[in-house]
Amino acid sequence: MDAADLVGVSTYLNTAHPDTLLFLANSLTADTADSARLVHVTNDCCDLEVVTGEGSATHRLAFAASQATLDGIRGEVFGFVRRARAATSPETPLTSLEHIVADTERETDRVAIVAGRRSISPGLVEITFTDPNGFTSLGGDEYLKLSADGSSAFYTVRRHRADVSEFDIWVVLHTGGPMSRWADTATVGAEVIIGAQRRTFAPPADTTHIVAFGDASGLAAIARIISETSPAISLTAVVSVDATTASRTLTPSATTSVRVVSDTTPGATFRILEGLDAVHGEEFVRPHVEIGPTTYVFGAGEASEMASVRSYLRRDRGLSPDWCCVHGYWARDNADAAANSS
Repeated sequence: MDAADLVGVSTYLNTAHPDTLLFLANSLTADTADSARLVHVTNDCCDLEVVTGEGSATHRLAFAASQATLDGIRGEVFGFVRRARAATSPETPLTSLEHIVADTERETDRVAIVAGRRSISPGLVEITFTDPNGFTSLGGDEYLKLSADGSSAFYTVRRHRADVSEFDIWVVLHTGGPMSRWADTATVGAEVIIGAQRRTFAPPADTTHIVAFGDASGLAAIARIISETSPAISLTAVVSVDATTASRTLTPSATTSVRVVSDTTPGATFRILEGLDAVHGEEFVRPHVEIGPTTYVFGAGEASEMASVRSYLRRDRGLSPDWCCVHGYWARDNADAAANSS
């Protein structure tokens, strides 16, 4: 891959997918963009020029790793698109590049078989699947599309056992959702369709502290991040769930603290990330959830709340997209149609 190949990437995306670049600009930067174009692509990053009513600015989107091939750069660009999709409203139409990705993913759909089911706490169940084709895990906040009985939703992989090709997902049960009804009665031996796995959690190499926050839908991702984070990195988990559920899903350690805010009303996660530390009676006591220069922030919860939190972190706390990974996992009026249900 030479310089001409890298210029070709910019030319292709600017010409064929300007709507996708505008989508990235509005989802991954703090700007409200009128247009966007790639001005530079290297093995390690791409520079996105964003034009607003107040002028233009260039934002650097860093790759998760240095790429030596065009396929590797395509994978990084697809990763940016997935991050942008998770950060936006479920009602936002797919971009031109997302339609191409969707066509590719349909080719990777495969059958998985229910191998077990257990209740974790009221309203939260774990379902274990066997993948006869072999399951290669991506770690982090890895998620996949699961389809059963004519319905589908995205779910986080809580854990993976390579020796038996099994993986677990956690499902939040809620009233009225077809996938929730399926999970509530899933039986061993039932077949489902799963899609290709994806991952967006990507702390920079110099991360020293991770803040992971969310509601019940984000527990599987937060629990897996806790289990996979090096002891050399401190981690603060802040969750808006009941104490029983938190104690059964999240494990503190010498380098991991778990703060439970038993407030599940709308807006709870936003109030947490404003700097709330504990709850005494009806009053929230400050400070603070510490976010330093080498703190990576991961969030997962209700889509509209996550949009508010994302804006707060980027505009008020000054976090760049490389240090902030916040996802809407469900929508208050349509839980099964959200980006991720657990």
